[in-house]
Amino acid sequence: MKNSKFFLKPMKKIALCLLIIVGLGGCTENEESDNEADLWGYIEDINDTAILIDSESQIKGLIWIYISEDTVFLDDVDTEFDIGNLVRIKSTGEIRESYPMKADAELVIENKKS
Repeated sequence: MKNSKFFLKPMKKIALCLLIIVGLGGCTENEESDNEADLWGYIEDINDTAILIDSESQIKGLIWIYISEDTVFLDDVDTEFDIGNLVRIKSTGEIRESYPMKADAELVIENKKS
């Protein structure tokens, strides 16, 4: 019996260390994905509240992306949009299926003149 207790204590410590390492690694991955764009493409049209992009992301096609007061722009990202600009945007996650599709911008990651 004494031998099995001796064996279990180091195994518990190793298991606990592995659990902590995996848990901390998962936190780092989530922080990095917070600034990942899910929509990107070139601006085709602009109105008072939204930009129309021809999306080249996983969701392809024309999408009106609504920019609100709650939309955040990363540092050094131009807040003025122009037709032809390449934009990378993180949406709130909901894509409304219509033609063109519609989405709300949570974060503007890039707005670059082409």
